[in-house]
Amino acid sequence: MKEIPSPGELKNIIRISLAFSDPTNEFDYLKRLLKYIVKNPNNIDLKELQNMGFTVREIEVLTGISKSQVSRELKEG
Repeated sequence: MKEIPSPGELKNIIRISLAFSDPTNEFDYLKRLLKYIVKNPNNIDLKELQNMGFTVREIEVLTGISKSQVSRELKEG
């Protein structure tokens, strides 16, 4: 994040992400946390996620795209 939220805001972001996450999807809370970090998470580029320091596995979890597809797209771009 460019600007780190105050501890109280950060606590609320984490609580909200966990409270409203889908209990049947073990990684749903991570997608919700990403929504707070990135302005427009629906249009985020895979390369941008990689530049943020996310691994191929983490990108798979956040986007729902298979690891092989993510790897292929990152190599092409």
